[in-house]
Amino acid sequence: MGLTRSPQSAHPTLKIALLPTTVITYDTVWQVNPCKILIDRRNITVSGFSVNHNLETFSLNGSISEDPADRIDLEFRNFNLGNLNLASVEKGFQLGGILTGDASFSGLYDNPVILSNLGIDSLIVNGEKLGTATIRSAWNNRNKSLEIEAGTMRDKLKTISIGGSYFLNTRKLDFAVKLNKLRLNPFNPYLANLTENIRGLASGELNLKGTIDKPVLNGEV
Repeated sequence: MGLTRSPQSAHPTLKIALLPTTVITYDTVWQVNPCKILIDRRNITVSGFSVNHNLETFSLNGSISEDPADRIDLEFRNFNLGNLNLASVEKGFQLGGILTGDASFSGLYDNPVILSNLGIDSLIVNGEKLGTATIRSAWNNRNKSLEIEAGTMRDKLKTISIGGSYFLNTRKLDFAVKLNKLRLNPFNPYLANLTENIRGLASGELNLKGTIDKPVLNGEV
């Protein structure tokens, strides 16, 4: 690790070379592979960061900066969501399932854009199996919008279907949400302010409008 100063910048640059090491979580030993991290004022560049345990892999590469063209790429392969329970349990959620796919983040200092193609096999929330989940998002340059599709499939039943657009310039939302015999008890932590120990199945159609700061949800369930 060291500090340097570039002739093109008035600010020092922090260079970090991460050596191979191991991290233990939930009695699982993760191998952290060597990588390089460069921090220059509001710019952060990560090269070659990855951790793995047997067939589970998580990697991160790219740059975070004020340039909207810069992006951070994440890759998941056979990643057990149970590894996130150290953080999620505090929020009232215990997760399970195997995550595989890719995602990228850009514009994090201004208007964040998330592009993704993620799949979760055997998604479990608070002990309830929701099934196979998918999350896909793509940039629509013509409309300057982020097009998002997500859903869960339990056996042959599509219990959640979400599709629509997030308009980056106006921060407006335009989404359709369909529920089909969705089990509600896994979501009790989110509904704690409205009711206690809610159970049963939910079906219906909802529209999510408004803005990212003031979303408006209408419909019948």
